[in-house]
Amino acid sequence: EKSQYWPRERTESLRDEKPRRLVAHAYRSVPYYRQLMDNHGVGPEDVQRVADISRLPVLTKEILRSNEAGLRAEGYPDRAVEFGITGGTKGNPMRVARDKPGTVWQRASYWRGFEWGGLRMGDDWFQLFGGALGLSSRRPLERAKNWFAGKHFLPAFELQGGNTERYIETIRASGARFLVGYASSCYILARHLKDSGRKLPLTSVFPTAELLPEAWMETIGESFEAKVM
Repeated sequence: EKSQYWPRERTESLRDEKPRRLVAHAYRSVPYYRQLMDNHGVGPEDVQRVADISRLPVLTKEILRSNEAGLRAEGYPDRAVEFGITGGTKGNPMRVARDKPGTVWQRASYWRGFEWGGLRMGDDWFQLFGGALGLSSRRPLERAKNWFAGKHFLPAFELQGGNTERYIETIRASGARFLVGYASSCYILARHLKDSGRKLPLTSVFPTAELLPEAWMETIGESFEAKVM
């Protein structure tokens, strides 16, 4: 919470400190990156700021799939991590491992961004993401987490035809004031409202995962009478 109010100089210092620490850790503990850096003649001392990351090749999904074991940091057995899956936007979700402190930090950052749009833990909100993300909600622990966070799930991959109207009415009936989802999915709902001459007042909409064209942002803001974050 405090770091968002830091002076620019302190923020920029942290911005450059983090990649230094991350690359040093990767070289020391991750077999894939240790070999990659050796092959490219790059050592941890060569990465001193964000711009120096360009010395390393881009990590692709194909590399992730073919080097899963080599990308796991040594010293982090299964009992020290938790596993999840990506959203599967391209139709092929990937399994990822996170250590628990990293998950806590990621969630804190996630919710700080939501608070900029007025969404706080416990408020009702809808998540309009890929269908694979909804599978976890069947587990008791995930259902409890969703209830605590006020989250309701609508699978974006099923947003088509008659479902568009059903999604709108589901959100309206719930009384939820916030929508988080793929930019294109939020736009589809907004466009449907606009074409039918209606509005669905919300407080904020958080389009994510895709580029947001100016025209989409305007339609989303108008149809939901909301801030587009």
